[in-house]
Amino acid sequence: MPAWVVLSWNPEDPAATAEAAEHAAKLDRDPRWTRRWRGARAATWSEVGGRVTIRALPGDCGVLVGDLHPLPGAAGSLEVLLAGLPDDPIEAARRLTRSAWGAYGVVFCGAAGQVGVYRDPCGGREVLTWTLGRVAVAAGDLYLLPTALWPRRLALDWDALALQMVEPGLAATATALAGLDSVLPGTLWDPRAGRILANIWTPADHADRFEGDFYSGCDALREVVRHATQALATDHPRLIGELSGGVDSAIVAAAAGPARDRVAEWLHFYAASRPAGDERRFADAVAAELGVALSVYEMRAAPVCEADFADLLMGPRPPLAALGREHDRTVAARAGALGASGVLSGQGGDAVFFRAATPLVLADEARRRGWAAWRPSRLGEVARWTGRPVSAVLAQAWATGRRGRGPAGSARRALPGDSAGSRGGPPHPWLASAERLGPAKRLHIAALANSLVYRGDSRRRRAVDELFPLLSQPVVELCLAMPVEILTAGGRSRALARVAFTGEVPAMVLERSAKGDLSAYYGRCLVDSLDWVRPHLLDGCLVEAGLIDRAALDQALTPQQLVWRGGASAVLSAALTESWVRAWQRLVPDVGRRPRAVD
Repeated sequence: MPAWVVLSWNPEDPAATAEAAEHAAKLDRDPRWTRRWRGARAATWSEVGGRVTIRALPGDCGVLVGDLHPLPGAAGSLEVLLAGLPDDPIEAARRLTRSAWGAYGVVFCGAAGQVGVYRDPCGGREVLTWTLGRVAVAAGDLYLLPTALWPRRLALDWDALALQMVEPGLAATATALAGLDSVLPGTLWDPRAGRILANIWTPADHADRFEGDFYSGCDALREVVRHATQALATDHPRLIGELSGGVDSAIVAAAAGPARDRVAEWLHFYAASRPAGDERRFADAVAAELGVALSVYEMRAAPVCEADFADLLMGPRPPLAALGREHDRTVAARAGALGASGVLSGQGGDAVFFRAATPLVLADEARRRGWAAWRPSRLGEVARWTGRPVSAVLAQAWATGRRGRGPAGSARRALPGDSAGSRGGPPHPWLASAERLGPAKRLHIAALANSLVYRGDSRRRRAVDELFPLLSQPVVELCLAMPVEILTAGGRSRALARVAFTGEVPAMVLERSAKGDLSAYYGRCLVDSLDWVRPHLLDGCLVEAGLIDRAALDQALTPQQLVWRGGASAVLSAALTESWVRAWQRLVPDVGRRPRAVD
C-alpha cells in the first residue's frame, strides 16, 4: 500500500499558510515523493511509483485517499455522492459512510479552518495524524517521510505498548508512540485538539438487526461477498490470489467469479513438518473446482535473526503482520515480478463468520427466544460443537446470561512470562459501546477488533494493496446484523458461510472441522533461533520494563518446553516487539509508566 501524506491548514491564517508552504517544499524536494493535488486548504503527496487514488472533494472541502465503492443498494454514482457532501465534516463523514465503502482516509476541511480526519469503518487504510505548529498532517505511515515532518514530540509510549502486547486489537486505537494518533476505524478525529469529533460508525450500531431466517441469510451473504470481492478486484488490472486450503480463502476465490481472470497467480504456502501445516490437498481441490493453476511454495524452518525485520521497524507499532517471513517476502516478490498491484486474501473469515466454539451463543439466543433456547436438542448441538458436557454448557451460558456480561476485551496473546505489569486497561472502544448486546455478539465484535492486526506493516503491504473482502464494510455489516445463532446454526462454526457457498466450494473443504496449523513450523524456527532469541529477550528492554517476567520466560525458552507446550508465535512476536522498541529508543525518548520488574 503506497505511502501518502496530506497537509491541511487555515488559508485565512497567514502564519499557517507560510508553515504549510515550508513543509510542502520539503516534500517537493524529496525524490521519493510526488505532489498529487493542491487546493487552498490542503495538499497531497504520494510515494513516487506507488499506486494510490487521490480525490479532491468539491468546493475545496478536503481530499479522499484510497479506493471507494457504492454500498449495495445505494442510489446515485460516487461522483454525485462526493459532489453533494456538505461542508460540515461530521455530516459529510456520516453521509459518505451510509453510501460508500472501501479502504480510504479522508481529510475534511470545514469552515473557519476546522479539520476532521476520518478512517473507513473497517480500517482498510492506516490513517495517522499529528500537527506541526498550525498545520495538520495525515499520513499512511512514517517510514518514507522526511524526519523534519515527523511529530515534534514523538516518544515511546510504554503504557500503550504494555496494553498492546497482550491485547493486539488495541493497537488499532493507539500507536505505541506518543505524539502520534492512529485514527480508530469509523471515527472522525480532530488532530488539532487531539480528540474525537464524532463516532461515525461502530459495530454495535449494526448488530442483531437482521430479520430474515437462515436461508435468506445464506442468499444475502453469498451476494454481498460476491459484491465485495468483485468490486475490490476491479480496482486492480492484475492481482495475486491466495489459496490456503481453508474455507475462507476458498469462498473468496469462488466469489471472485469473472474477476479471477485478473489473477496472474494463485499462491499456496505449506510447511511439511507436521500434517496440520500441509493443506495442499485442500488447496488443490479448490484450484481444480475453479479451473485455476496453483503455485505451491514450501515454508522451510530457518533461524530468525535481527536482520529479518530491520527494514520494517520505523512504523508506528511493531510489524507483527510480517512475522511469517517466507510468506511475506514471497508475496512481495511475486507481486513485483508479475506487476500485480493487489493480493486477494480470505483473511478475517474466522472473525466475521464466527469461528469461536462457545456456549455463549445460547445466552444470546435466550435473549431473543426465551426458554426455547434451552431445549435439549439445542443444548446437545452446542455441547458437541464445544466438546463439553451439556451440564457445563448450560452452566456457563445460564450464568453469563444472568450477569448480562461477556468478554470485556479482545483476544489475549498468550506470552510465556507476561507480567502483571502488562495487564489490565480499558477494553477496545468497539466493545465499550456494545454493553447492550449479548455476550456472543460482543465476542464477535472482539474478534473483528482483533482482526485489525492484519492491516499492520509488512513487506507485502508496502508492495501491494492487501484486499480482504471478508473484512469489507458490506460483509462486516451484514454478519454483524445476523444473530450469532444464525451464523452458527446447528452448532457449527461458520455454518452460514459453509451452506451459502455449497456447490461453489468443494465439499471436502466446506466440511473441514479443523484449521491448518503452523505452530510446529514456528516452533522449529524458534528452537533454531534460541542462540539469538534468549539474550535478545532475557536481557532486553521488555524484561527490564517489567512487561515480561524474566524467570518465567527463561524456563519457557528451552527446546523441550517449546516442543511440548508451544507458544512459539507469541515469543517470536515479543522478539520482534523488542527489536522495534530498541530501534525507536535510538531516536526518541521514553514516556509513560515503565512497569517495575517482577520480583
